[in-house]
Amino acid sequence: MKKILVLLMCIVSSSCFAFVSTSEHSSTAACQVVDPWPSTKPGFDIKVFCDQFEEAAYCHCANQAGLPYDFCKFTLQMKGIYKRMMDRYHNFETACEHQGDGGILKQDCIDQWNYYAASFCKKI
Repeated sequence: MKKILVLLMCIVSSSCFAFVSTSEHSSTAACQVVDPWPSTKPGFDIKVFCDQFEEAAYCHCANQAGLPYDFCKFTLQMKGIYKRMMDRYHNFETACEHQGDGGILKQDCIDQWNYYAASFCKKI
């Protein structure tokens, strides 16, 4: 009975599920800009592109949606970010128009999302 009570208190308490923010990621941090045409470069590595693109997506998720970085990365993940983006903007073109001052051109943003979705990265 005591264990059930402790478990119930833990479930009710939000501190059991609190995300610890990574100090290097804040909602005001500048997001990394991913090379718009990585596959045309010598020594291109799809894993490097995927990792950089995902990192930039998590950062933009936190900055523009005002969500904690760790929530974007570990809870939403890329599928969740993609779903939220499509629910709100309906397509890459409109989403990339609303990226704010992300340091990337609209067409590069569209191309990168299309490349990510069609590549060997984790599928969205």
